[in-house]
Amino acid sequence: MTELLPCPFCGSLPEQLVELWDSFDAGTIAHIHCEKCGADGPSIYSEVNANESLRRARKAWNSRVDENALKSADS
Repeated sequence: MTELLPCPFCGSLPEQLVELWDSFDAGTIAHIHCEKCGADGPSIYSEVNANESLRRARKAWNSRVDENALKSADS
């Protein structure tokens, strides 16, 4: 699986991040949680399996806003 990036809020290393998931209805929901600051990544639902939910949750956690785009939007 893809290596997690540090927490975008407090900078915690991947060792302080937890992958949480739960099965319900016809699928699985997953997200990444920072144990240091309590930040949560987006909750991702998949009807395929838990691995697919976690893969997509990792991808969402690792997504970052383009700093240059933010600066140009402010000007």
